[in-house]
Amino acid sequence: MSKRNLLALMFCSMALAVAPLTACGGTEDPSGDDTIEDTGGEPDAGDEDVDPVEDTNPEPDVEPDAEPDTDPNPGTCVKNSLFFGQVGDFDSDDHSGGVPSTTAELSDAGLGAYLDLLEPTATEGETPASAVITLDTPVEVTGAIVIATSFKSSNFDQGQVRFWVQDANGVAKFYLDEAPIEQTILVGDELNFTIESYQYYSGQAQIKTVSGFEVVSSNNDVPFVDVENEALSMDLYQQLVRVGGELVGAPTECGGSSKCYTMVYGDEGQFEVVLRSTSNFLAEGDCVTYMGPVIAHPHPYSSNFVEDPAAEPQPSPQLDTINFGWLFDPPSFED
Repeated sequence: MSKRNLLALMFCSMALAVAPLTACGGTEDPSGDDTIEDTGGEPDAGDEDVDPVEDTNPEPDVEPDAEPDTDPNPGTCVKNSLFFGQVGDFDSDDHSGGVPSTTAELSDAGLGAYLDLLEPTATEGETPASAVITLDTPVEVTGAIVIATSFKSSNFDQGQVRFWVQDANGVAKFYLDEAPIEQTILVGDELNFTIESYQYYSGQAQIKTVSGFEVVSSNNDVPFVDVENEALSMDLYQQLVRVGGELVGAPTECGGSSKCYTMVYGDEGQFEVVLRSTSNFLAEGDCVTYMGPVIAHPHPYSSNFVEDPAAEPQPSPQLDTINFGWLFDPPSFED
């Protein structure tokens, strides 16, 4: 890890000791600025989000680092164990809420009846989207918990229509055309709703229309998996995880304005995962912590698997900063 990130991590650790649930913000940490939006959609999905806005925060460093950290020491990159993404009460995120928990046991809210319907599905023509599927028998869900939301921009609140909910059966993503209620939807909210229709976008299932949507309670436990010395697997697909590691190697272009970085983590840097982001502030050698849903490339219900479930490539887990509030990237200092 570069000296600049080591100093930053020490600085932020001291700050977080005073305010344990507040991210160490700054111009390089978009999670500390509620005017910053993500500009990408799902991995290699052609920018699913329809209101892209460039990340125009000024770079904090007057000059770029002379040399990237090309010989990282992953074992020295420590995960920020006081960072919980959107889970908590933060002025910088209108949709933040809930209490982070690695031991929460959710009830069966009925999501299983919807999740059991999902399967690889053909798209319409050359578009990445399938036809909207209207349920003959709508699925009633009572008591699902919001675990993450998209971002709020100055002209559109994506978090009010694009969010993830979980129960004992798994996680489902909402991608609505309009907000289901006027009340702000918060992480940690307990919801009741009835699923009327859904759709696939690049192989990811998305709830499209609901009825009877209501918030039953707020500030509930939000389950997350604290990943340490284990490989991410598709068993964690769309679940909330926290992973800390170092970005190694040069990033690659991976759809829209996004770049894909290799994050190595574990005691000896023995595990790696792709981190996808549109941020202008990430750099090789950065020590970052991510807490958000696990996504995948390709998604498991991709049309590629309709005729051949064993088609390559098979789905593999990835991380994506769809909401910059999911990423802790300490500010850089001159070496």
